Amino acid sequence: MVNITINGRHVGADENETILQAARRVGEYIPTLCFLSKVSAAGACRLCIVEIEGVEGFALACQTPVKEGAVITTNSKALFETRREIMLMICVNHPLQCGVCDKSGDCELQNKALEFGLSEQIFSAKEQPRTIEDWRVLTYDPALCIMCERCVRICNEALGESALSVSAGGYSSQIVFDGDRCVDCGECASVCPVGAIVSKDFKYGANAWELDKTPSTCLYCVGGCDNIIETKRGEIKRVSCDAENGFLCALGRFGFKKSLVQPPFDKNAKSVRINGDETNEEIYLLNELGYRVVSAEIAAFQAFLKSYASASGETLYNAAISDLQSADTVLLFAPLVGEESPVIKRALVKAALEKGADIYAFAPIEEESLKPFASFIRYETGTEEGVFALLLKRLVKDSSGDLAIWLNDLDDGSLSAECGVGEEELGALKIGKKTVVALGGEIYFCDRAENIAVMLGALRSRGFDILLIPPTPNALGIALTSDTHGGEAETCFPAAPNEAKEGTIVTIDRVIKPLNAARAFEGETIAQIAKERGKPIKWTIDATAALPFNDIAFDDLKPYEIDNPKTEISVFAPKAIAPFNEFNGAVARYCAVYKPFKREGELIGSRQFATAVRLKNGDNVKIETKLGDISRRFVVSPRMKGVVAKLEVFDLPKIQAGVKYRYEVVNPRKDELNGR
Repeated sequence: MVNITINGRHVGADENETILQAARRVGEYIPTLCFLSKVSAAGACRLCIVEIEGVEGFALACQTPVKEGAVITTNSKALFETRREIMLMICVNHPLQCGVCDKSGDCELQNKALEFGLSEQIFSAKEQPRTIEDWRVLTYDPALCIMCERCVRICNEALGESALSVSAGGYSSQIVFDGDRCVDCGECASVCPVGAIVSKDFKYGANAWELDKTPSTCLYCVGGCDNIIETKRGEIKRVSCDAENGFLCALGRFGFKKSLVQPPFDKNAKSVRINGDETNEEIYLLNELGYRVVSAEIAAFQAFLKSYASASGETLYNAAISDLQSADTVLLFAPLVGEESPVIKRALVKAALEKGADIYAFAPIEEESLKPFASFIRYETGTEEGVFALLLKRLVKDSSGDLAIWLNDLDDGSLSAECGVGEEELGALKIGKKTVVALGGEIYFCDRAENIAVMLGALRSRGFDILLIPPTPNALGIALTSDTHGGEAETCFPAAPNEAKEGTIVTIDRVIKPLNAARAFEGETIAQIAKERGKPIKWTIDATAALPFNDIAFDDLKPYEIDNPKTEISVFAPKAIAPFNEFNGAVARYCAVYKPFKREGELIGSRQFATAVRLKNGDNVKIETKLGDISRRFVVSPRMKGVVAKLEVFDLPKIQAGVKYRYEVVNPRKDELNGR
């Protein structure tokens, strides 16, 4: 602890804090334009200057660490005048037509200009030729850019994409866009303090002060990120988040544009297929009305949790996203996690860049966006059980009883050869004091997944942290609310837009969070059906306090972490490893995550895959699968390796419902559309 004085106030500060962090923590105001707490300090705007007694000149509060006995002044006449001059320089040649700027009314530069009394611009510089640039879903106007570098830092340090960089050149400086690395998340527009980077769809669509803002929770992945749904006369104009502390991925920010095909709902059916993004209350009411809830993914996840509990002594996994960020070592079994769970990827990037964590990604397919931060260990498709067995033997050094016998009987060499994972690769793993094993995706569906769950339970019982990535946005909440089943269902649950849902979900962090509806749902709700059948209920959220894991009414609910009860260990060793199914030839992995800016899915493969199946970029192909014929456009990706391709099926809901294990041997053929 360091003792300092800020504006005559004695403050205790952590020795690793900067002056700005210490001042903000105790409510002492220091103006900034370029600072974001979720990335490193750029020191670009220089508005955060402060006076330190005994130190000549001013110091940048965002970069100056606290020092024992420091006496700091954050506001004085000299500071105000200097900050005002800085603002005049920042605003050189910045257009003052705020009435036609989409950021007007929500612009940090506008706010600071008012704060420092800038009613006119007394400086000028020779105007540079600047044209508005097209950044796919965004536009960039260098004439409005104040070069605060927020966008560059958020893209590089928080997202790990490196799609933006600075082209330095005095007043000619501007931001450079690399479209090949961009994931269209819009985070750069979110943190831009002015109107330099804006969404094309929102541009000229509304003024900031015209928008009604509904705070809610994103329901497009397991992260449950805080979001703000902004509407004008009932129409959603944009979805945003707290730029200082929040994040949204492309789906979270732009997914509201997704048009849902409303399936007919047979109220007299006995079984109902769900998508996995229903609220806990909707599932609870389905149970109360006697429906059999069907979801192959969540049923597999429930079975996995049960087997895990039998060997770990805990009902649920113990780790959270924050554990990934603070880990020394991460063992990741979640292919394409950046695409399917961006919140997990952000945590991995943070762990690698800030903590220097060793991240090992086990998968049959490599994810390009993780390569700068992770070491890939590729295994043969369908051999997950063997890979986990080898890993268990590598990690557990103090086994006894049944587990010791099981590990001793394991044929390492033969297993390593079948899985394609070298013993030297596992031997080279750097296992730190805090090691997190994270898994998701197809693991719950692979052959003998329950045996993998037992291996994970054995690791947990020996102190390793385990994080299971639920297979759907509210899979954990649904698993805790209802028994789910595989197989066929007689009807489908009505798919309400996420922005029209009201109720609760349980995030990957085991936190129950509320959703607030920003627009009306035109279909029939489960609450209306329940009321018709004599249930004492008016709104779906009337069921919130009746959930198995919650007794708090919806209007009184604040997000909180639900319990992880202890349970007895009844299984002490896995079963013997079973023979693996062979995947000989070209393999495709089903990718069902919706893409906001794509109308149809594609087959995306490496050059090696293209050679193996004799296709070229742009070919239209027909793919025979166990789920039926699928027509796709083939795209060669220079960033992919191996003979495992991505088969996007987000636009084919019937196929999504049948997807279990996500890999299949395919033989795509050119169809009659080629050459037309």
